[in-house]
Amino acid sequence: MHFFYHMSNLRSILTLAGLTWLKKILILIISCFLFMLIVGCDDASNISKAFKNRDAMTREEAIQELFQLTENIDFRRSIETGRAKLDLEMEEPDLAKNLPPIEEFPIINTAVTTQNSVVVEIFSSSEKSGTGTDGWLVEIAEEFNKSSIKIDGGKTAQVLIRKIPSGIGYQFISSNTYEPDAFTPSNELWIKLAEYSGKNFKVISESLVGNEAGLVLKNNLVEDFMKDDGIIDYGEVIEKVVTGQIVMGYTNPFASSTGLNFLVTVLNHFGGTNTENLTDDVISVFREFQKSVPFVAMTTLQLRNGVEKSGSLDVLVMEKQTYLQVPSLVNGFTFVPFGSYHNNPLVALANINAPKIEVLEIFKSFSEKSKFKVKAKEYGFNNPTKSFKTLAVPSGDFIKKAQRVWKFEKDSGKQIVTLFLCDVSGSMTGARLANVKEALKLGSEFINKKHQAGIISFNSEVQLKLPISDFAINHKAGFIEVANNLEAGGGTAMYDGIAVSLKLLLEKINQDNNLKPMLFVLTDGETKSGLKYNDLESIIEKIGIPIYTIGFEANIPELKMLSNTVEASTIDANVDNIKYKIGSLFNAQM
Repeated sequence: MHFFYHMSNLRSILTLAGLTWLKKILILIISCFLFMLIVGCDDASNISKAFKNRDAMTREEAIQELFQLTENIDFRRSIETGRAKLDLEMEEPDLAKNLPPIEEFPIINTAVTTQNSVVVEIFSSSEKSGTGTDGWLVEIAEEFNKSSIKIDGGKTAQVLIRKIPSGIGYQFISSNTYEPDAFTPSNELWIKLAEYSGKNFKVISESLVGNEAGLVLKNNLVEDFMKDDGIIDYGEVIEKVVTGQIVMGYTNPFASSTGLNFLVTVLNHFGGTNTENLTDDVISVFREFQKSVPFVAMTTLQLRNGVEKSGSLDVLVMEKQTYLQVPSLVNGFTFVPFGSYHNNPLVALANINAPKIEVLEIFKSFSEKSKFKVKAKEYGFNNPTKSFKTLAVPSGDFIKKAQRVWKFEKDSGKQIVTLFLCDVSGSMTGARLANVKEALKLGSEFINKKHQAGIISFNSEVQLKLPISDFAINHKAGFIEVANNLEAGGGTAMYDGIAVSLKLLLEKINQDNNLKPMLFVLTDGETKSGLKYNDLESIIEKIGIPIYTIGFEANIPELKMLSNTVEASTIDANVDNIKYKIGSLFNAQM
C-alpha cells in the first residue's frame, strides 16, 4: 500500500511539472526500482545497513560484522592430539643452511668466456645491478667487456655482475655455500660480518659509488625537528619514536643494508657503541623504541605501501638513491641521513688468483671515468648531504650481537600469537601441499618458544587442527604432527578461513591485550566458494591484524592485495627457494 501511495504522488508531481511522456516514463522506471529496493528492506535500520559505507566503520563495528559473518561459515574443531618425535639436539636454525640455488640470482650482463679471457664474477647489491636507474654497475660492465682490455699475459679482461641483495650475498660467502671472486655490497657492515665469520678480503675500492641511508620523514613533521642551522638530527627523530609521538617502520636487518645500518645506529644512539656497551639498559630502551614500530618490513616496497596506501607511518628508512627516484616521496617527505655511509666498496675474496685481481683493479679504474661519474649522479648516487657526520663502521662482533638483540627484542616484550592457515583444497594436491608441510616444519624452527601458535586448515570447510598455545616443546611436536598429516581435497573457501582465523585471534587477544597477533596464510590463492576479498577488505583494514601470505604456484596478485591491506608481505614460494624465503620471513616476524 505504501508503494502505490508514493507512486500516486509521483504521478501528480510529473503532471504538474509538464514533462514529456518519455521523461515521465524514464523517471517512473527509475523510481520504481528505487522504491522496490527500499520496500525490500525490513525496517529503517536495515535500510541504513544496506547503504552503509564500510569505510566509515569503527574497529568495534568491524569486529562485530566479522563475528556475524563467521556464524554462516562451515567451521568445526578437529583437534589432532598426536605428537611428532623431535630432535632435541638440533642446532639453532641458520638461514644460510637453507639458501636457494645461486641461479635464483642471475648474472645480469654478458661477457666473453673463452680460454683467452679472464672472467671475474662480482656479487653486486641490487640498487646498482638492476635496470634503468638501478643499472649503473651493469652499464659499466657491459662497456668494459666490449672494450676487450688486455691484462699481462695477453688475455682479455671480462666481468660478470650477479645481482644479489647484500645480506644474501653475505650469507652465501660466509657459509661457504658459493663464493664469487668479488663482492660489492651497499655498505661495509656485511664485509665486517663476513670477516667475523672467518673470511678474508683484499680491498679493491673503498667506494665505487656513494649513497646514504636515511630516515624519510613526513614534511608536516619537519619543523618539529629542524634546528636553527637548518639541520635535522636523526637522534631527535629516534627519541620521538621512543616516546610514541611518531610511528616508524624499517627493513629486516638480517637482509637489508639500510635496516642493518639503522639497527646499529639506534643501538649506538642509546649508548651501545661497542659489544661491551650492549647493556641491559641499552636493550631496555631499544625495547621501548620498538613499541612505536608496528612492523619490520621484508622489503622497502612494503614500507612504501605503509606510507602511500594507509598513511600509517610517519617515518621510514630508505637509501637516498632510491628515495630520489620516487616522486611521491620526494614531494611529500624529507630525507634525513643516518649511520655509516653506504660507500659500495669492492673487495676481492682472498683466495682468487693474481690475474683476477688485475682484472678487478683495471675494472675499478675503468669505473672512475668522468662519464660514469656523471651517470652515477643522474641515477641518484653521489649526492652527499651537507654537514652530515657519518658513524664509524663497528666491528663484526658488535653487528652480530646487534642482530641477536633485534631478534629477541623486536616485539618490545610482547608475546606474538599467530595462526597458520593452510589451504588443503583439491588444487593443493601433490607438490603444493608437500611444500606447505615443508614450510610449516621449517618455520617451526624459527618460532621463538615464548610465542604462541596454532594451525587451522580450509577447503570448502574450515577446521581448527591445533589450538593456539605457547610454543613449548610439546606444542611444537603437535605442530609438526599436524603438518605431517595434512591431506588435500574438496573446494576452496580461502576468505572463510581468513574470517574464522581473525575471529580466533581476536578472541585470544581479548583475553590478554599484551599479545601481538598475526596471521600466516599458506595457499595457491584461489577462492571458489564462500566469502570474497571485497566482503572482508574493510573489516581486515579496521581490525588491523597483519596477514602474511605464502603462495605456492599461486595467484600472487590476489595474495599481494590481501597482504597489503594491513602492511604485511607476500612470498612467492617456488620449489627452489621456499626454504630460504620461509626462513627469512619467520626469522624476521617470529
